[in-house]
Amino acid sequence: MTVTKEHVDHFWENVVVKNFPDAKIKFKNKSIFMRILGLLLFFNPSFMSKFITVIGNTIYVPNAAWMEKNYLGIIFTFSHEFIHMWDRAHVYTFFSLGYVSLQFWALFSFTACLAFINLWFLLCLSCLVFIAPWPSPWRTQIEANGYAMTMYIRSITIDPWYNKEEGAQLLAEKHFASKQYYWMCRDKNKVTQKLLNLYETLPQTHGGFNEVSQWVKIQLH
Repeated sequence: MTVTKEHVDHFWENVVVKNFPDAKIKFKNKSIFMRILGLLLFFNPSFMSKFITVIGNTIYVPNAAWMEKNYLGIIFTFSHEFIHMWDRAHVYTFFSLGYVSLQFWALFSFTACLAFINLWFLLCLSCLVFIAPWPSPWRTQIEANGYAMTMYIRSITIDPWYNKEEGAQLLAEKHFASKQYYWMCRDKNKVTQKLLNLYETLPQTHGGFNEVSQWVKIQLH
């Protein structure tokens, strides 16, 4: 299967932009915000060079050269991020807050700076405990939806004999139980089963999966 830049452009316009008219692609190496975020995510040294990040309806890719490397891989990646965009808009009411919990609450430790007003504010330093890599069931669920799409689109494009069990195990170990996502779920068996369940159910129940599936059937088959 030969996938071209024209396929990528068509997917972007007819799947992503059709559903999210304000969708944008930006480059991390040209974003001050991403550079700062990359410093904060010290545990993932590949954040700026290898990871694609979606915030709102903006997808941040490493640089312009990334857009020219692997067009099928780009469609795989955009499909994954599209599911996050869909979930944020249609599935999870508190998507952003759920994704950053529990570590989000560590920000309240900064209110200890108000101790010059009242020493009780020093108690806010206890919020630093949230910096630790606690399990994050909300982030796990959100990313599980995205990686179920990663499994699904692979199976309907280049690998009709895709070994879903091996694929789910690899994703669980590489992403969910590693520093890449701050050890959001160390129970690899639990994640593997969740991915397998979502891989089977979401193509029939999730609107975002349907959008991607219909495009693949028309454009790549």
